[in-house]
Amino acid sequence: MKRSRSIQEVQKLGLKKEKLFFELGKFKEAIKCFDRAIELRPKFGKGRAWFYKGLALQKTGNHREAIDCYERAIELNQENASAWYKKGLSLAELGMLYEAVSCFDKAMEINPRDENFWFCKGKALIELGLLYEAIKAFSKAIELNPKNSLAWEGKGLAFYDLGRFLDAKECFEKAVEMNSENQGAWINLGAALHKLGFFNEAIACYDRVIERDPKNPLAWFGKGSALASIGKSKEAVEAYLNCIKFAESNPEYAERVSKAKEYIRKLQTQIEDWESFWNKLKKK
Repeated sequence: MKRSRSIQEVQKLGLKKEKLFFELGKFKEAIKCFDRAIELRPKFGKGRAWFYKGLALQKTGNHREAIDCYERAIELNQENASAWYKKGLSLAELGMLYEAVSCFDKAMEINPRDENFWFCKGKALIELGLLYEAIKAFSKAIELNPKNSLAWEGKGLAFYDLGRFLDAKECFEKAVEMNSENQGAWINLGAALHKLGFFNEAIACYDRVIERDPKNPLAWFGKGSALASIGKSKEAVEAYLNCIKFAESNPEYAERVSKAKEYIRKLQTQIEDWESFWNKLKKK
């Protein structure tokens, strides 16, 4: 009996250390703590150490290993909604979206009132192109927490992809109402306004983002498109050049950079004094 208490104390010490390591961002050290705890008592706390080891692995981008840990935690406690949820997150990171949705569904069976489960399901469904199902998931997240800015934005993105731009606009407006610092929602609101023909209002959204984040390539790209739509070709070129400047080194924005260059070539034909204008830009 005395030996058992000693082991439990070591186990608890490991979990306390883990919290400290997490706060310090020392995830490798946290993993070592849990390995030791698991070695001593693999089934302690119904898989608690396995779960936390999974969290640490997830933080370091080791999603396959994290999934293994979450599965061990689930084996020891089928009702661990957080383990199902976290497993779903790692599956989504690996592009295994249908499997991720299944995990989120399992988590929601156990705890249907966690807005994060519904929100992440919605995100996965958007990536799968299951837009109506995504809207239902985001709507449930919003029902649970009407102030969830990201859920409003996600619902707006689904409407946008369906071509329902007015509905998208209304969702994005709610998103920025709930969190005025949600820059992604401001950019998406600008895109919806553009689609609806409200070009100046779209430019105002992009300017708001640029004011706070002058190197945001998506805001510059959107602004360039809106300026081109109202015939301000020179200003549009400058905006597109800023998009290229701040995005060219990031592969994530390769498509936007390519489009920005294409649009500049098209705008070139609309600017009579192109050579003079271009030379002035190069001197800036």
